[in-house]
Amino acid sequence: MPTVGYVAGFMILMYFRDHAPPHFHIQGNGVFAKINLDGLTVEDVKGTLKASDLRAIRDWARRHLPELYAAWTVAQRGEAPEKIKE
Repeated sequence: MPTVGYVAGFMILMYFRDHAPPHFHIQGNGVFAKINLDGLTVEDVKGTLKASDLRAIRDWARRHLPELYAAWTVAQRGEAPEKIKE
């Protein structure tokens, strides 16, 4: 499970050959969640995700959507995507 970025104390992760729809996982501060790239909707939250953290993650993801979709495509092939730099 490659880490493609970091934001607000969270690792941004993508699993190899993960199921659709395109999404990423966040892990950090006692929180695990899945965020769909289309609409940046949150699913499968374990732990308490603060509104300010979610806002920071969504802001970061909006700025990097093309790179996140590219990373998804690479991870679907079973290859490690490059880290997204701020």
